[in-house]
Amino acid sequence: MLANHVRYPRAAALAVIGGEELVKSVAYTIAALNPHERVRLPQKRKALSPHDIKHGSADHIEGVVIEIREGVDAEASMAGVPVASGSVFQRTVLHLARQGLQGLLLSKEDAKAPAQALNDRAPDSAPSVLKARGLYVAMRQDDVCTPFQLEEWEATDAIETLAWFLETFRCFPSVLEDNTHWHHFAETIRQQLS
Repeated sequence: MLANHVRYPRAAALAVIGGEELVKSVAYTIAALNPHERVRLPQKRKALSPHDIKHGSADHIEGVVIEIREGVDAEASMAGVPVASGSVFQRTVLHLARQGLQGLLLSKEDAKAPAQALNDRAPDSAPSVLKARGLYVAMRQDDVCTPFQLEEWEATDAIETLAWFLETFRCFPSVLEDNTHWHHFAETIRQQLS
């Protein structure tokens, strides 16, 4: 709605924030599924604060989803049956749970490299910078940068990224909000973790 009403800065900033919150929900889910990770969560909680770490983790999750989806699609094609609803989601969560929080949350140094690479290709394009550009006024050497100087394509890109994550993790709300569904899902994952 914001993008449709030419509120590109706010649309981009909220889309980036939505992706950050998704990463946090995945991290907390991993901790809830595995008692060893639950013990580590208080120490890892600080790693969920830096924005570049959340964005690097989002990139990692995206890579896992793509890999899992390709495998599931290949299996379904060979078997001649359609992909079961929720199978990509369940396998993705299992894969991430096996990697644990250590595998999901990058170090500060490792998280800064992809952000810097994005900024090198297109100045101020890393998600954390894009979000700041959508929310704050900034002083530059020769002018003042206001949120309204953010371009439509930047907002569209951020929105499409969030839409992809929301579609991929559309099972998340029903799994997390329904205790019966959660217990069944968690037990299935825990059995495969053992």
